[in-house]
Amino acid sequence: MKINIFKNIFENRFSFYRQQGRRQRSRHSQKKERKIGKLKDEIIGLRRRYEKVKKLKRQLQHANLDSPEVKTQRIFQGHKDSSHVRKALQCHFAVLGAVKHKYRGLKNTKSKQSLAQLVSDKLIKKYKCKTYCKKLIGCVSRRKIKRKLA
Repeated sequence: MKINIFKNIFENRFSFYRQQGRRQRSRHSQKKERKIGKLKDEIIGLRRRYEKVKKLKRQLQHANLDSPEVKTQRIFQGHKDSSHVRKALQCHFAVLGAVKHKYRGLKNTKSKQSLAQLVSDKLIKKYKCKTYCKKLIGCVSRRKIKRKLA
């Protein structure tokens, strides 16, 4: 009888310690899984950041520092601005670049033709300020004049 009582006490004690061990192992494994998940998220974030930096580096290596957009960004660096002023400056630089480009290529003076071609230059089309430039210069397309007369 005494042996049975001791046997029951020891079995209960060992089962209690066994349960505690299982709990600790499961807690420990859950903790490891959480840590692994956090590290995986961190790896994904670092990969994204690496790709962004790589893309930015590529852009900076091939950047054109004399483009109208870059020049306007330099002027407005650290200042709040209105989009109208930014567009006007961008158009100004585009026109300036187009005039320089046209005059380099001219061998004789054909001012009217060069001014007409100036408004349809690639730079002005690229920055979508063709109508704005026409308003500034005062050019009106022949189609509009014909429509008004008809």
